[in-house]
Amino acid sequence: MLNRFHHRHERSAANIIQDITDDNGTDDRSTINNQDCSVDNHLNHGINESSSTFESNEEAFQKLPWRIRAIVQFNINHFGPALGFSAVTRVCNALGFDFGLFTIPDWIWIVLWFVTSVLLALSFILYILRIIIFPQGVLLDFRDNTRVNFFAAPLIVMVNLLVKIPTFFRPNQTAITVFFYVLFIYQLLLSLYIYGEWLFGRRNILGQVHPLYNMAIIGYLVLVILGAQSDQRDAAVFCQSVGLLFWLLIFFALFQRLASSKHGAHTRQHPGPMMFLLVAPLGAAALSSYAMSMLATTSAASAFYMGLSEFFIMIDSFVYLLLLRLLPTFWTNTFTMTMWAYVFPLSTASTAMIGYSIQQQMVFWDVIAVIQTLVAVLACTLVACFTVYFTVKGKIPQCVESRQEYMNHIQHMHQPVSVVSIDSEVEAQNNSSEYDIEQQK
Repeated sequence: MLNRFHHRHERSAANIIQDITDDNGTDDRSTINNQDCSVDNHLNHGINESSSTFESNEEAFQKLPWRIRAIVQFNINHFGPALGFSAVTRVCNALGFDFGLFTIPDWIWIVLWFVTSVLLALSFILYILRIIIFPQGVLLDFRDNTRVNFFAAPLIVMVNLLVKIPTFFRPNQTAITVFFYVLFIYQLLLSLYIYGEWLFGRRNILGQVHPLYNMAIIGYLVLVILGAQSDQRDAAVFCQSVGLLFWLLIFFALFQRLASSKHGAHTRQHPGPMMFLLVAPLGAAALSSYAMSMLATTSAASAFYMGLSEFFIMIDSFVYLLLLRLLPTFWTNTFTMTMWAYVFPLSTASTAMIGYSIQQQMVFWDVIAVIQTLVAVLACTLVACFTVYFTVKGKIPQCVESRQEYMNHIQHMHQPVSVVSIDSEVEAQNNSSEYDIEQQK
């Protein structure tokens, strides 16, 4: 049934492209099939028509059914809402314990837990449909230096859900341990690919370091918490060690690049919301260190991890204050799904501060925790409302790269054989010319 659905809409897209070509009064394929058309003429024709290719593809894509448009553009970044709500759920759950100023009812975090579960399930369904309809889209996500790191988002959401499950259907400890190792293997394979590209890839990926690189690190740090709850000490130590090692690498690489960068989306002149991802690994490291202190077998080891947790809390607080100056950019930047980059880091920092205030039992830290919680909840509320609004308006999901690749795929699938052969000749001729030029040099 899914295959029939896929092929039916492929034919529909091809017919739309043909209609647009006919409406414009030009038909590249009929021109190419003309026996008098040479390779050079085809090349010149392609150059003259290249400026209208993007507009034609966009027009054809907008005529597709909205379901197809949404699924094709549903890249891995669209797991952002589930990620944000999972972090806010952790905040509300932390406030339900022995917090100094007040506690909130359990039903609040339980409702948010179910909301997060529904969002995660919907995200998985849409992404699986995207794989079926547009398998090239997954390759686009993997080949993108920044988006590939967001493949850690589903893992982070699942860990946040498993760390605290409503008691009325909480699985036994064995099931949670199995879940932990499944997620551990997923994170290990993902990080071997991503970190391998950083260090040994052909492109200078680490030289183009981006705040979103922190997502691949946070996956290890949140796994520490689940590993500690599952009493898997060795695996938890492994996750924390690898996570902190590569956090240091990315932290210093980011500061070095941002300090020397004069242009781009993440400079002082043009700050982006993903800059807030600098806060998230610090908060996750503080929470993971506290979890390890509970797993320690000696008082010295427990004291060490508690001190490490406090160390990360203090750095997290400073970076949090450093980034507060970027909050006004929420209103100046065009709304995209990257706005969820405000929610997850702010909520993670708030959860870490709540845990620290509970340990210290001081009014000062309680007030700081409440302020951070209000900021995180407000950010989540605003971003969620804007997400619903722009989704209803049809402006979300949005991915220009996916749209173009999908339409190019549809055109190629329905392209006559003569066009493919001539395109191959043109490409071979271009490659030969470039080789001759290089040889002359």
